[in-house]
Amino acid sequence: MDKNVNKKFLEILKEKKWDRAIFKTEYTSNGSSRPKIIIESEGKEEFFGGFEIFDLADLVNEKYKSVISDSLKRFNRVEIKLFPDGNQIEKFWWDDKKEIENKLNSANVFYQWINETMMNRIFDYERDNNLLNPVYDEDGDFDYHESSWDNGVFEFKILSDQINHLITLIKDGNSRILNMPLPEYIEKAILEHHEITNNELKKEWDPWNILIIKSPHNDIPYSDWKQYVTYKLDDSLL
Repeated sequence: MDKNVNKKFLEILKEKKWDRAIFKTEYTSNGSSRPKIIIESEGKEEFFGGFEIFDLADLVNEKYKSVISDSLKRFNRVEIKLFPDGNQIEKFWWDDKKEIENKLNSANVFYQWINETMMNRIFDYERDNNLLNPVYDEDGDFDYHESSWDNGVFEFKILSDQINHLITLIKDGNSRILNMPLPEYIEKAILEHHEITNNELKKEWDPWNILIIKSPHNDIPYSDWKQYVTYKLDDSLL
């Protein structure tokens, strides 16, 4: 039994009338969690809504971080049952099905992250390289930079853990190529996405080595994402 967790758990409930309390949480693939406490009293259940729950969650998070790299000790689900006499029953376990679900949920919205990240990076790159037209207010003071594109296409091809990319920007119907290098963190994210979807999620995801994002220069609508996002496999890149 973790004495610090036990002490904090009892402290949280000191003003409550209860017969048993249960702390539960599940961890996502990126390490975030959704803690909750269920209080049982006289046969009834209620959720504890105090902010103190996060103090308890922090203690559990410390344990999570200390073992997450150990395949024998790691966990992504927690259930701690506490009784008024201080007796505590702990269960920390790894749920493979939950891990796959978490990774699939993250992979399913990767296109949104890469679209938003590329939009931000393109703006920074063009601004820093004086490729944007400044707009001034009526007093002659700088107001904002005029957008250089209405929509665009971002294409990423993966070959032997290397990424070839092509950025096409369209303004008033005219297209141009932007020779902007990809930051390392974007390359790393794409390669990680490729690795997870082609291996750990291979039962849920078709193999691919080309990702094409048709960016509307705005968020991609979740309901119509397939109109903007294409994953495909080019055998010549294998």
